[in-house]
Amino acid sequence: MLIKSNGKALRRPVLSPDGKSLAVIAPDDRIHLINLSEAAQGRKFINGVKIIKSVRPFIRMCTVLRWSPEVMFTTSADDLDVLSSTTSECEFGNSWLLLSDTRRVIALSTELRNPRMMPTEDKEGIRSNILADYDLGSQNGKVGLLEFVFDHRHALVIFELGSLAAILSLSRPQRDEIPHVKFPDARSLARAPDSRYFALLRRDKAQDRVTVFHLDDNNMLSYKSFDCNTSDAQSVTWCPTGQPLLAICDSPAYGVKVSFVTAQGHALNQFDIGQSAFQWDHSFISSCQSEGVGLTYWSWRRASQSDDHLSLQVLANGGKQVLVRSQPINSRGARPRAQIVHPDSIDGSRTLVWLESTKATADNLTEFTRQTDAFEIAQTSPATTDSRSQPQSDAQAPAQDPKQIDIIEPNCTQTIVATRLRSSPRMLFLWRSHDTTHPHAVIVFRSGIRQIHFHPYLPHVLTILTSSKYPRIYAWCQPTVPPIMGLIPIDTTSSTNFCGAWLPGCVSRADSSRPNSTTAGDGQRCPFLFTSNTAFEVGYLSSDQGQVVFESILHRPSQRDGDLTLDMEADESTTEIIDTPSRPSKHRPGESESEVVKKARFNMREDSEKNLPDGSLHEQAGYGRAW
Repeated sequence: MLIKSNGKALRRPVLSPDGKSLAVIAPDDRIHLINLSEAAQGRKFINGVKIIKSVRPFIRMCTVLRWSPEVMFTTSADDLDVLSSTTSECEFGNSWLLLSDTRRVIALSTELRNPRMMPTEDKEGIRSNILADYDLGSQNGKVGLLEFVFDHRHALVIFELGSLAAILSLSRPQRDEIPHVKFPDARSLARAPDSRYFALLRRDKAQDRVTVFHLDDNNMLSYKSFDCNTSDAQSVTWCPTGQPLLAICDSPAYGVKVSFVTAQGHALNQFDIGQSAFQWDHSFISSCQSEGVGLTYWSWRRASQSDDHLSLQVLANGGKQVLVRSQPINSRGARPRAQIVHPDSIDGSRTLVWLESTKATADNLTEFTRQTDAFEIAQTSPATTDSRSQPQSDAQAPAQDPKQIDIIEPNCTQTIVATRLRSSPRMLFLWRSHDTTHPHAVIVFRSGIRQIHFHPYLPHVLTILTSSKYPRIYAWCQPTVPPIMGLIPIDTTSSTNFCGAWLPGCVSRADSSRPNSTTAGDGQRCPFLFTSNTAFEVGYLSSDQGQVVFESILHRPSQRDGDLTLDMEADESTTEIIDTPSRPSKHRPGESESEVVKKARFNMREDSEKNLPDGSLHEQAGYGRAW
């Protein structure tokens, strides 16, 4: 018997911390682990976590699924050449999953190399992958946040009621409670990138406090608490490059204020961000000093996938100003990369304005028309704004603020910045960092924008997901033409709440010239993950003869290893192929089904190739090429 997946799930699949594996709660009440890194190389398999029959009703009701921080799979060159259906080399027991229905927490091992942990019959006496089982009760309300901390043997639980959190040991009966946690969600938590430390934002006796926790080599818990120089702190953020630095963001009601401290509580006043950071435009000085116009967006992130020495600070205030600045780890100063002021009106003679038609036919999925007139930016009631857009800000502004900039996304080289105003959810602003006197382009979609994702390596490739009930994905890859669009072959019968993400962890660094390699060019081609609440699909985006093609990596013939069929007595942790959703792809006459690769075609203007800019920069950016 094979473990099969038809691209459907009971809950939205969850990506592992290294971005190489996908955990799926399947409709058969099992948990499937799909190695996307192997699928990108043509080796397809699914690992299955054994769940005894008595626990399966709990699995069906789970609303929280989390990976442990340890890396799942190795990706060395030796592993790529192993002729096997799996190359899992993780140390036994180090990769765990946490599941919760907000009242109960279960920890599962994802180590599947021992067939004894994978019985084929559902017998109550047979050992399963369950390693810990906590009944949290109801006295503190439901679980507001559940995350692994330190390693795979400890979990942090923050409850919705009582301002209470607890550190659970998953290897022994131990529970350490933490009182006075300020928020019952991710705003109160900051974790170091290596997970060895984490900080909690707390409030006791009208004073904001931060407590930093550490687990030493002897498994002894230690902590350090210190007061914050804030009036009403809204979030705490750990330095994304791993330094022991914390940023604490104050409420926008008290202006622009971000305080920096070390993990020991020492203030770093020279790093602090105040109102002066937004005073490059003197026309905004007086208005920005008014009450209530403070910091409405704050994010601290790595500058790129490959740079561990440079971080980006992304800020926005109530005056619709955006500041993107970079800071090296060995420097006290930050360098502005983009300084943006959103206008109240758009001049179509200076800005490329593309308006998507509200009509669509089978032959013409979408059409954008150029608008050259000047117009005011429409203000939409906040009640009608799509609230399911990507949560990029570490500090949330008040929900009633119509001037909030709720999406800010720089590309990998910080040369282009994409933004969205909460009051104009269908309008995407694209800015050139070196010239922000006016937007370079404004794209108005027929549906509200849900997510935007720049390619992790190609600076001019941007994907956009909207709140459309159809699985549309838009791609903007040329600076002077509108986006192109297509449909992802994914099941839409149960959910249309779509999300996406590039998968740089699945990019092959090996020699792409080896036979049957699925990487393109210099080996930097990056898969794209597309999910809903109940389905998923993964594949490559590329252009071919004026069209863009989506090529699934989960549904194609085996290219290297051959398919492995297992009988009932074999270890069911491997399988030969992954079936994808219910929309069958059409194939040409004479082409066998085994040769069909699932594709989605995008409309593209015939003159797009003629409009390609000259120069090596645009060639490197992937214009008209595989992404």
